Order: sequence, then structure tokens, then C-alpha cells
Amino acid sequence: MSLGIVQSTIFVPFRPLVFRQMYGQQDRPSLDLSAHRCGVLQYRRLGTWSAHPRAWLPVDMLKVDGIADLASRVGQHLGTSAWYAVTQDRITAFGASTDDFERIHLDPERGRAAGFGGTIAHGLYTLSLGPKFLYEIFTMNGHSLGLNYGFERVRFLTPVRVDSQLRMRATLTSAAPIDGGQRFTITETFELAGQDKPACVADSIVAYFH
Repeated sequence: MSLGIVQSTIFVPFRPLVFRQMYGQQDRPSLDLSAHRCGVLQYRRLGTWSAHPRAWLPVDMLKVDGIADLASRVGQHLGTSAWYAVTQDRITAFGASTDDFERIHLDPERGRAAGFGGTIAHGLYTLSLGPKFLYEIFTMNGHSLGLNYGFERVRFLTPVRVDSQLRMRATLTSAAPIDGGQRFTITETFELAGQDKPACVADSIVAYFH
């Protein structure tokens, strides 16, 4: 489906953003980008649009040229995501989507009584943000499919209080061949603004196929 030309201006609070089509290489729109020092990004989108609409990502993200290139980076720090606000609305929505209505996540009084000073995020909510943060850290071409395979050594170390700022650092720790691709272990460290100790550390296992 042709969408013609769309031109817009968006406000970028932290750093310039560029377009990335996350799901595959087909129907990639072409873009005319110009980022200004004032933090305003003007863009023009032409052609077709079949990708997920959440497609604006940091300009300094790592570009990986295929599965072999990613495998060559074992032991390297892949990058750090942007900060993410853990609001009560987001905590409540996660609880509603998983039917987890534990009161320390929803009731400020209960959270204070438990010693947290207010509500806190579900630990699994923090962990579930891993794929979102990885989309910000690197992009990879030359593969047909990427799948979450599992997690190892998940540790929840610091409560994520409501209105905290959270981000993730990613380090590629291992790579192993599998039928049709490779399996990778990425150590994900979820950091809290103003805290020395991370909120969560986990080894995420992902598989990419040719």
C-alpha cells in the first residue's frame, strides 16, 4: 500500500533519532532526515509502510552486519539504551495484562508499609523491557528471524520504585551455532538513575536465523 509522502516535525528531548524498520527488509520507506541543534528533527517518509510504527531509535545505535558480525563481538559491550520512565500507569497496565494485582504494585500505602516508600514495579516487568531496550541498542541485517530463547541467572537486586528512570546496558557474552543460525547470550544490566546497584541483572538468550 502506497502512503505517498508524509512530512512531520517531532521534538527530541535527549538526542537525535533516525528511522529504523524493525521487522524485516521489505517495503523499507526512504527518508530525508535533518536534525537540528535545537533538538527538533524533521523527517520525510516516502513509499510504503509495513513495519511496526514504533520505529524511531537513537542515531548512535550499533549497526551489526549479519549474524557472523554479531558473533565476532563476543566479550564486547554492545551499548546502553535511553532512559525510560517507570510510571504508575505503566506498572498498572503490566499488572492488568498479567493478572498480577499484588498491592505493593498498586497501592502506595501498602508499598510504604512494606518499606518501599510507595509502589514498586513488578520484577518481571523490568525483565520484560529487555527486548525494547535491545531494539534501541543495536540493529542487525542479514537474518530472517530473531527469537527469545530463554533467560539464565536472573537476579532482582534493587526495587524499581514508581517514577524511577531505568535503562539497560548490554554485553554479548557468548555465541554458539545452531541449526540455521546462532544462539547468543547477552548479559542485560538494568540500571536505575541515582542508584549504584542495578535493579536487575540477567543473561538473555536469543537465537538469530539466516
